[in-house]
Amino acid sequence: MKNQVTKSRFLSWYISDSDDLKRMGRMAADSLEKSGTFKINVKQLFDSCVYIPASICVTPFDDYEYNPNDVKLING
Repeated sequence: MKNQVTKSRFLSWYISDSDDLKRMGRMAADSLEKSGTFKINVKQLFDSCVYIPASICVTPFDDYEYNPNDVKLING
């Protein structure tokens, strides 16, 4: 069974990391330059991550970090 992370815990972690914010800023700038709009949802941010820390997961198993494909994003 996959470990899980709530959207709220994921977003709190994501916005606390300046590198992730810079990456989102670059995505926004590229999109605005190309189409004049920027729209992204939590799942897209989640999928763009290089890793998900075990500490934000519902059940923080022994692993230090997970590939986003190995964690299920859930409401909450």
